[in-house]
Amino acid sequence: MNIEQVKQSLRSSIAYDETWLDKDIHEQSVGRALRRQDKLRMIEKFESLGCTVMLHAHGLLIDDKYVVAVAANKWKNIGKDKWYWYKDIPDLVNKYFRKVD
Repeated sequence: MNIEQVKQSLRSSIAYDETWLDKDIHEQSVGRALRRQDKLRMIEKFESLGCTVMLHAHGLLIDDKYVVAVAANKWKNIGKDKWYWYKDIPDLVNKYFRKVD
């Protein structure tokens, strides 16, 4: 599944979530819907900053070098076990991935 298919799947899931969200209020269902929206926003934000995005078991694989967690503001180098905190996506890309001061 490529990233365009993932984005389309997330969009259709979000559209489906919006149809029943007002009718069926369950904490777990609402949380799942919010995670889908967050994942789609993250993918689009990274792509707008010129990064290549792929799915990874722990979140999103950015530029084939970095793993970014979707549920938490954490990232790590691929193949390493140490996770680091980050403030926001543009800061992460510019400060760590692209090394812009």
